Amino acid sequence: FQLSSKIFFFNLHTKTLQFGFWSNLKGSYQDTAALIKSLNDYYDQVTSALVSNRYEQPYQLIMHIFFIAAGCRAVAELPTKLGRVDNSMEIGNHIYLFELKVDQNAETALNQIKEKEYDKLFATQLKQGKILHNVGISISSEKRGIVEYKEEILSLK
Repeated sequence: FQLSSKIFFFNLHTKTLQFGFWSNLKGSYQDTAALIKSLNDYYDQVTSALVSNRYEQPYQLIMHIFFIAAGCRAVAELPTKLGRVDNSMEIGNHIYLFELKVDQNAETALNQIKEKEYDKLFATQLKQGKILHNVGISISSEKRGIVEYKEEILSLK
């Protein structure tokens, strides 16, 4: 299993470069719909043996590796005073906060971001002109990918 995991992650890194995700992000990193499509394309490369159909952690890990391999600044399980952000990613003037839910709707995930006040962690960056994207993601255990997302964009501009 250890060798197959190393090969799997090497292949994921290669796929990130093949998809040209980094160049797509640099050109239009405020396009969340394109980002979600790219993530689903990435999830399609993952064998069902490596992804549990009931838990969000494998999807969270793959998303995190995807961002790192694409050259983004990313943090998984970013701690806040009321909880932890599943994944965060920063590129250019944009910061994305992602909350993932398996077999729950995207609104539930987005509401968690609001209720746990994850955005307060980025008050200074918002004052400096950064744009914050709160993104709730619904993952289907049957389809093994993202089926819905809801986004709230915060900016002081």
